[in-house]
Amino acid sequence: MEKYIKLNGERIVEVRPLLEEPTEELLARFEQEFIRLDVPDVGDMELLTGYIYKNNKFTKTSVFQEQFELGVELDEIRNWFSENDWVPNKIIVGEWETTDQRWLDYLEERAAKRARQDELIALLGG
Repeated sequence: MEKYIKLNGERIVEVRPLLEEPTEELLARFEQEFIRLDVPDVGDMELLTGYIYKNNKFTKTSVFQEQFELGVELDEIRNWFSENDWVPNKIIVGEWETTDQRWLDYLEERAAKRARQDELIALLGG
């Protein structure tokens, strides 16, 4: 199937079907932004989200799914922080001592969550 694609690096950012009865002027203007290629026989959305154009061929990718899953994990970590924001108050008001095992467990888990949160933010480019 012949279509025009627009690339941003290796990522396909736009897909357009071949123009019907194009004029030379229109084709010339169109081809300044787009590349005319034989593309996999898939829908435009699947092509946009499931393939990259690398080394002159289309390669199926799961990058977008992975980014979505990383975003979900980041949301879960942020939710954990908001659900556990009461814990430091136990120390502040004197209900727990700084040697209390619950406090030490919280600090350990918080450090791990914070490190993973920073990692996810970096992976997602933010």
